[in-house]
Amino acid sequence: MAQMNIGAKAGLNYNIWGVAEGDQFPSGAEKPDSESGIGFHLGGYAEIGLSDNLAFRPELLYSARGVKSDVDETETFADPLLGTYTITTKGEDVIKAGYLEVPLLLAYKPSDAFGIHFGPVLGFRMGWNYSSEGTASTNLNGQVSEQTYSIDSSDDTGVNGLDLGLAAGFAYELESGLNFGLRYARSLTTTNDDSQNGALGSTDFVKVNQNIFQLSLGYTFMKN
Repeated sequence: MAQMNIGAKAGLNYNIWGVAEGDQFPSGAEKPDSESGIGFHLGGYAEIGLSDNLAFRPELLYSARGVKSDVDETETFADPLLGTYTITTKGEDVIKAGYLEVPLLLAYKPSDAFGIHFGPVLGFRMGWNYSSEGTASTNLNGQVSEQTYSIDSSDDTGVNGLDLGLAAGFAYELESGLNFGLRYARSLTTTNDDSQNGALGSTDFVKVNQNIFQLSLGYTFMKN
């Protein structure tokens, strides 16, 4: 009978949403910066022995993969009646994105304590929210007027519901069952849809891919 261990884990995410130019990205335009943020994950895992050194390790996790970025930009405009004026925007943009993650990993175990994990990860988006708040200052002929703004939207048009990626990492487990893990996962699919303009724009303009670093604390409570 194959050996099977079952446990639970939780930890922190460091999320980086990388932005690359799409096929129809405007020539000469400035590419948006990548965005990052701190999240968390929690759930459970099983480890099913395949041989002395190999095991199949499926997991089921809820993962908060949101990001945030500071906004600080100045744009200059020309109006036939008003003349030249500038608008300076300062604030913060926040994306909250929750995923149900299903890592399907192969574990290589050179010892009972140490394991190296690699394999695909399926991510099913469970929630989405975009918020932005700050101030916009208009400078017209030395006269400055300031206006605050606040946006809160759950519109996920143009955001993919399925994220397919690859993960690699390792875990070290004590005899008590307490274990520590570090993992990196990279999306193979884009977060923004390839056909719809929406919350993140079409991939014709920019391609958004997720990178997640996970630091975990776990406990194996059943060992066979």
